[in-house]
Amino acid sequence: MKNKWHGTPPKYCNICGKGIEKEFIDGRTKSGRWAIMCKLCFLIHGVGLGVGKGQRYVMKVIKGGGTLEWIKVKKAH
Repeated sequence: MKNKWHGTPPKYCNICGKGIEKEFIDGRTKSGRWAIMCKLCFLIHGVGLGVGKGQRYVMKVIKGGGTLEWIKVKKAH
């Protein structure tokens, strides 16, 4: 499934070290490096969403089992 995070679930923002709880952005920073970012660090250091920029993921409960998964979403609220 393309819209699902397949790696190890991130626990901390690579920039500020804050714990990842409900959402994160896997994206490129203004310095050109990629990082797992919390929403605030993305707003400060990120370059946007889309191909070659970044993807936003939110935690969702999957029906029929109650398991938690990180699902890619299109908008950065």
